[in-house]
Amino acid sequence: MTSPDRPEIPTSTGAMLERTRRRAEQMRRRRRAALAAVAAVVAVGLPLVLIDTRHSGRVLRTVGEPTSVAPATSAKTEPTPSTARPQPALPSTSRPSVDTTTITTTASSAVKDCSSGQLKASLMNPNGAAGSVGYDLVLRNTGSVTCSLRGYPGVSYVTSATGATVGAPAQRDNLGTINTITLSPGHAARATLIEVNSLNYPPDTCRLTQVGGLRIYPPNQTVALFVPQTARACANPADAILSIGPLEAFPGG
Repeated sequence: MTSPDRPEIPTSTGAMLERTRRRAEQMRRRRRAALAAVAAVVAVGLPLVLIDTRHSGRVLRTVGEPTSVAPATSAKTEPTPSTARPQPALPSTSRPSVDTTTITTTASSAVKDCSSGQLKASLMNPNGAAGSVGYDLVLRNTGSVTCSLRGYPGVSYVTSATGATVGAPAQRDNLGTINTITLSPGHAARATLIEVNSLNYPPDTCRLTQVGGLRIYPPNQTVALFVPQTARACANPADAILSIGPLEAFPGG
């Protein structure tokens, strides 16, 4: 007995072969129809829908996306407004030309340092104290032009005007004020010079030596002046015998 929902099952071999041939032919027709549909879809750029040929009307999946071609439009270029702001004019960086003649004239009119050749050194106004003697070391402008002095003179004991130095040079007294002293011809500046009595030091370490005077260097000069003075001084540089202060205007002119 057969169910009405199922096809009749063939009972003979010939019927089974015929049935198989018909099913194969049916499958080939469906396959050719599916391939033709795929080719049509690819040609027009539409999504590809795969259908199960075994079950009519069943969608397996969609392949690809529809392809749209935008209509050609003529590109219209709009002018771009300029965003650059006008820049202010910069000041000129060029420097004005320098009048070298004016500079030379100004430099030549400045008061120059007093040279050793226009100065004369002397010791004035001795003032004795306990174990030392103070002097005004005077430097006078004996030249014909105005000059200036500033700072400390260099002072040392020497055996003679051209002899060797004896002992240590004068130490600077930093208690004074340094000023520029302008000396017109005939005028002078002074610095306080202190000479400590060499007998205050032990003879075996002081090494007392006879000296013939003082060698004096004006500020910023390399040529020395000489002031005669007969005395004995310590030859040991460790014994500080001399001290000198800064130059100042000499009240006596």
